[in-house]
Amino acid sequence: MPTPLSWEYVETWPEDAETIREARERAEELGCPALSRSSAALLRLLAATVRAQAVVEIGTGTGVSGAALLDGMAASGVLTSIDIEAEHQRVARDTFTALGYDHTRARLIAGRALDVLPRLSDAAYDLVFVDGDKTEYPAILTQAKRLLRVGGLIV
Repeated sequence: MPTPLSWEYVETWPEDAETIREARERAEELGCPALSRSSAALLRLLAATVRAQAVVEIGTGTGVSGAALLDGMAASGVLTSIDIEAEHQRVARDTFTALGYDHTRARLIAGRALDVLPRLSDAAYDLVFVDGDKTEYPAILTQAKRLLRVGGLIV
């Protein structure tokens, strides 16, 4: 059974790159919680496991989770990230650029997830990561299932 001490240890590894540390700080300033290190490592692993070419992220934040997804995705993969807060997406774009990702690898869409998701193609995505408005999760899940290719993941 994990203890608080074991969780503390897990969160010290792997160490964040300076750009990710800065994105975490900006997230705190903006009041949008950033994904933990261990959760980011899991996202990276899941994206790599399904050899993700196309990923949808609901809740861009400051780019911490998006960077983990991009890192795990195929080199030609594209992340589509949706967030209602344009300022969060601006910071995320800066994060991705600072990490060296080509601007064509991340498509950032400002808007409410339930307004944007219906416009995305059926069965076109390998992974859908949901970190948005918790009250909308049931409706988002319905859309996420439609978006996934056979064998895709919803996280």
